[in-house]
Amino acid sequence: MLAVWRAGWRPPMAAWGCGRVSPLLPISRCLSVTAAAAQRSAASPLSPPPRSVASPASAVYVHPTSRDAATAPVLVGLLSALEGAHTHLGFFRPVGGLSKLASSPAAPVAAAAADADGSADPHVRLMAAVCPTVVALPDRAAAVGVSPREAMAGLAGGVKGPDADRLLDVIASRYEAYREASPEAALVVAEGGHLRSVAVADATAFHAAAARSMGAPMLLVADGRSGDVDEIVSMAAGAVRQVRGVSAEVLSVLVNRLPPDGAHGSGGGLADRLAARFAAAGIPYAGALPYDRTLGSLRMNEVAAWLGADVLGGATQLDDSAVDMEGVFVATLQLPALLATLATQPGVLLRRRHGAVLHALRAAVRAAPGGSLSLVDAAAVMRRADAALDDAAVASILRFLSSGGGGAASAAATTGNGLTVADMETELRPGALLITAADRLDVLAGALLSGLDVRGQGSVAGVLLTGPGDRQAVRDLLAAMGDPTATSATVAAIGEEDGAGSADEQGASDGRDGRRASLPSPILAVPPVLSVTADTFNTVRALTGVQTDILPSSSRKVERSRLLWEAHIDTPRLVESLTTPRERVLTPRMFQRSYFAAATSSGAHIVLPEGTEPRILRAAAEILRRGVLRSTPSGEGVAACVGGVTLLGVPNEVYAAAEAARVSLDGAVVMDPTDTSSPAFRRYADRLAELRAHKGVTVAQAVEAMRFDVNLFGTLMVEAGDASGMVSGAAHTTASTIRPALQLIKAATPGGVVSSVFLMLLPSGVLVYGDCAIVAEPTVAELADIAVTSAATAAAFGLDPRVALISYATGDSTSGPAVDKVRDAVAVARARAPKLPLLGPVQYDAAVDAGVAAKKIGPDDDPDGVGGRANVLVFPSLESGNSIYKAVQRSSGAVAVGPILQGLRIPGAVNDLSRGARVEDIVNTIAVTAVVAAAGRKAGGAEGAPAAVAGS
Repeated sequence: MLAVWRAGWRPPMAAWGCGRVSPLLPISRCLSVTAAAAQRSAASPLSPPPRSVASPASAVYVHPTSRDAATAPVLVGLLSALEGAHTHLGFFRPVGGLSKLASSPAAPVAAAAADADGSADPHVRLMAAVCPTVVALPDRAAAVGVSPREAMAGLAGGVKGPDADRLLDVIASRYEAYREASPEAALVVAEGGHLRSVAVADATAFHAAAARSMGAPMLLVADGRSGDVDEIVSMAAGAVRQVRGVSAEVLSVLVNRLPPDGAHGSGGGLADRLAARFAAAGIPYAGALPYDRTLGSLRMNEVAAWLGADVLGGATQLDDSAVDMEGVFVATLQLPALLATLATQPGVLLRRRHGAVLHALRAAVRAAPGGSLSLVDAAAVMRRADAALDDAAVASILRFLSSGGGGAASAAATTGNGLTVADMETELRPGALLITAADRLDVLAGALLSGLDVRGQGSVAGVLLTGPGDRQAVRDLLAAMGDPTATSATVAAIGEEDGAGSADEQGASDGRDGRRASLPSPILAVPPVLSVTADTFNTVRALTGVQTDILPSSSRKVERSRLLWEAHIDTPRLVESLTTPRERVLTPRMFQRSYFAAATSSGAHIVLPEGTEPRILRAAAEILRRGVLRSTPSGEGVAACVGGVTLLGVPNEVYAAAEAARVSLDGAVVMDPTDTSSPAFRRYADRLAELRAHKGVTVAQAVEAMRFDVNLFGTLMVEAGDASGMVSGAAHTTASTIRPALQLIKAATPGGVVSSVFLMLLPSGVLVYGDCAIVAEPTVAELADIAVTSAATAAAFGLDPRVALISYATGDSTSGPAVDKVRDAVAVARARAPKLPLLGPVQYDAAVDAGVAAKKIGPDDDPDGVGGRANVLVFPSLESGNSIYKAVQRSSGAVAVGPILQGLRIPGAVNDLSRGARVEDIVNTIAVTAVVAAAGRKAGGAEGAPAAVAGS
């Protein structure tokens, strides 16, 4: 069907060094079946499809192996690391993520801000804010494939259902649109994730399918917090199996939040043992990022975002102030009692002991075996350093030192049963969050003036004012202390009191400068002061759900993510893996999207002779419903260059059959092939008599033949140019379907072989099977011709053909007439196309399975490297080919597109259906026929605008 050309026209096949067999006409490359894609295709119709040549990865797909494997630090580190290799990067989320603020009191405000910003996805906003190399799009929503709600609806029926397939189509289409909108991005980082309603394994398989359609190898992120090497590797191996199960590529596995050596009794060399175990399992391993207290801490900017709080002061300290959630104080007492309580905070205790306790602990931890000091030993060291410390103070300081901001639970998860060297690092410690009513200025002033600042002391992280009331007095107090973040209204008030002058006296600009210059020098580092209108009770309750996060304002966490990546991940090796040429897999979904979109813009008109067959009617209705072919307004006749669908049959019978099948034929043309009085019928009869005159056929005989042979009528429509192509065979034999084409349209060259292929859309990829429908017992020359022509068909659909001629034996393992015929055909095909990768005779398993090929085929027997990688499989006879294609189709659920005829004079003239064809098979065949017919018309296979044919 695709290997078509005009009589006498045989262009050279330079790519394979072949001068005798013509190449296939290329089909158009289209990205989706959307209207936008159709318009793009129409603008540049029928250009060659993307070839599956080896090239560096254009995307990498980051996906967590569990729900709680944090990816934000990994993404920040990865994008920053890739800046050295690429000047422009992209960031895309196939399934959008939900903001952690969605369940917070600030949810409405956050949603409104996200809408104004153009994207509700938090990581799209984060990466655009903190990674300058990420291409900025005017519409950030373009960086998201589908929303979480769309994803959950599409996956409600499972990850392998038709809804899931449609979801993958939408993601692929939007990803291609994103790439078109950001062509300067040399590499796109895509992020997967998990949905609450979808099992982890299913989500991984779905994202693997999305990654495969994007041509992106997957970087899997495993959670290493348990410190259990067996558990970490086992969980990662399960994810790897899921990814490879859908034929996606695993780039590497990265372990995140790995505890320090010695934690949880893990012993030393945890990262090295992980590397050894991954290597033994045959899983590529990128390295491990350690648990980091900075990344695990809760900061005041996150508290402000969670509550939707106003920042009254201390804005410069928001990102520096870590909150100890076990140190939340509600100030309902009098000021003296509050100060006494604050004085017992561990940060204050350490400061007032002049660092003696901290110095002693650091020395003891460094001297301890494995760099880990048990809590009992640490307590003893503290008491020796300061005998005045009581048990409560010791316990408080130990928790304070080991806390990552999440209190005791976090400490336990981080350090197990002791203090480590990491706990002694000079990092900001979490401090208390003081909550009080907005009218308690005494509490605020006392806390500030007591000197309990946050600069390395970890005593007070911030103050949260609750309830209604005027905050002006608070702003005045903070401004009086020299807080540089005081609001303009407060600054103006202070400036006027200090006699700085008004705008009328000095000009607006000078007045502002004067007021700023008159501010007093800072008295102390003012901690963040937040304000909410909710009462204290509801505010405290809301805080119980606060979650740590990385926000665009989290400069300390962003920088920490970058530093951790640089210190622990081998970026050059990862970049090298991404730049290694790899063959992009043409998945079945990609393949189908391509030719459906091409059909949408083809302008082809397809005739379906079996107009009363229910499957044909359903397929025609589906083609029209999708807009793949043009709907013809009622009353219009056939016009081939306009496009559409014509059903042949007595109109009353066709419409009755459509009603029984419960389908609408709106937009289809119904034409009566028995109406001998119509102008079209008489014209076709004259043409048939002319073409068969050498056989003695008269006009009267032509009329009789046409009345009883719908396939003959449909073929004459194609030959006359009134239809682009014909699809039949659901209720007819192959012989009756293609015989008129062989008699009237004929082969492209005298004595040429007309053969066929099936495009087998398997879960693992697209294979080409030939010949499975036409040539019963091909000769050596015919078999060689089928091999080379089938390779050209594969190339027309974007595949790099690797041809295997199948037999019951591999190589020289045996001999016999059947094996010798295949062996001779390979020799003939090599002579015709010396550059075409060929292998044969070879058994099917050795042709498609690399493991079997390694055992059965030596390197000298397969110089082209076809073994285990063949994608064009040529069978020695019709009996074997037809049986195998049907067995594979029925047992694997593969979609078989075809048979596609090769070698006819008119491109896409006729395609034969199996009598067992499903509706989906028929829809696919109609679309492919339209595409190839349009390609042939563009190349000159059908010239001139045909006359319209009156409808019945």
